[in-house]
Amino acid sequence: LIPFPSRAEFDAMYGKRVSAEGRDRYWEMLTKRATGSTLSEAGSSFSLTRERVRQIEMKFLRQMHSAYRKSLASKTD
Repeated sequence: LIPFPSRAEFDAMYGKRVSAEGRDRYWEMLTKRATGSTLSEAGSSFSLTRERVRQIEMKFLRQMHSAYRKSLASKTD
């Protein structure tokens, strides 16, 4: 398993592609999901559907996987 990133690592992953407000929302939503909240619970405070939360979560997981692969590759070089 890949450990959940720190807030600084999370912000660096999203960089300038997502506004600071958007990163705050994503951070809160994804930490809720990481601690066992359902898709509905994680999206309710942002008026997001379960499907939208799932999409955001899947994109985040793909980015985490990519960052993890890059860190492994740099360690072997």
